[in-house]
Amino acid sequence: MPTASRLSDAMPSYVIQTGAYHDVSNAEHVATQLTLAGFPARVRSARAADGTPVQRVLVGANLPRSAAERVLNELRAAGYGGFLRLSG
Repeated sequence: MPTASRLSDAMPSYVIQTGAYHDVSNAEHVATQLTLAGFPARVRSARAADGTPVQRVLVGANLPRSAAERVLNELRAAGYGGFLRLSG
């Protein structure tokens, strides 16, 4: 029988992406605005599908889907957009 820790390891976790920018200063500006609005935002470097570097603005970390959806709804209510991504 699986233990609770093994079940939690097997369950996917999520983060909310609110944007992706080529210019790091734009991404940092958005992350700062989100943080000032009470959302735990950060900027992470990534590559777009075509291989170009982008700066993703992310909110939350390793959230269960229900919690991530709740945060996404709070972001939308505050006037921000976004979508769920698998953490990692």
